[in-house]
Amino acid sequence: MPYITKLEKAGIPTVIVDLEDQHQMVKQTALRYGVPEVRYIAASRTLRGEADCDQFIEPMLEMLTKPLTGKEKNKRYVGANQA
Repeated sequence: MPYITKLEKAGIPTVIVDLEDQHQMVKQTALRYGVPEVRYIAASRTLRGEADCDQFIEPMLEMLTKPLTGKEKNKRYVGANQA
């Protein structure tokens, strides 16, 4: 998460690819590092590489190309550890 924090604080949107059952961990870690609005998307535990990528590539590209919202910009420093 420290590298994601640096990018987000620089105003560069990022997307974390994790597993659906890891969303709470991602939320808590993002909060700890001061980027509570970090964008994330779930990869599958059952689909293999290309099939899984086909499921999330479009939403991920949309998340990466959409500018940070006001909420994302305003809250990204709250409670931040120095990363």
